[in-house]
Amino acid sequence: MFALDINLEGNNLLIQGNFDNCEISNETRGELQFCSVTIEGYASTAEPGKAILPLYSQLISLPPSGNFVIENIKYNYDEVAIDLPIQSFGWEDHIEKNAEFYSKDEWYPKNIVTIGSPVIMRGNRFCQISIAAVQYNPDKKYDKSFKRH
Repeated sequence: MFALDINLEGNNLLIQGNFDNCEISNETRGELQFCSVTIEGYASTAEPGKAILPLYSQLISLPPSGNFVIENIKYNYDEVAIDLPIQSFGWEDHIEKNAEFYSKDEWYPKNIVTIGSPVIMRGNRFCQISIAAVQYNPDKKYDKSFKRH
């Protein structure tokens, strides 16, 4: 069961919920030690060499023209210190960790909510809404887990 609801109310898209089921654990695989952040049933970020973080994604129907625009976003979060770097995407395929990414003092992913471009299939218009359940600051070794506002 997902902890998010995405609803269309008039011309507004309302996203409500939280990520209470976020699991943070330290893992060891061979000589590698890393932190893993997961939410059962969620997809994950997939930029080679960058941290793997949970991502909620849903397709939303669109009216005959236009697309959604983010105008007002409010959220609360818990900031948690972690001991190890979050594992990078592609490590199983021996893709090297992006050293520049892991030394930056900025939150990843940068945008909490991402709205995809409109797509038409069989006369129906829709777009993909993606919501980052967690942001990560690799330099400070903190993550932010979002919760109900």
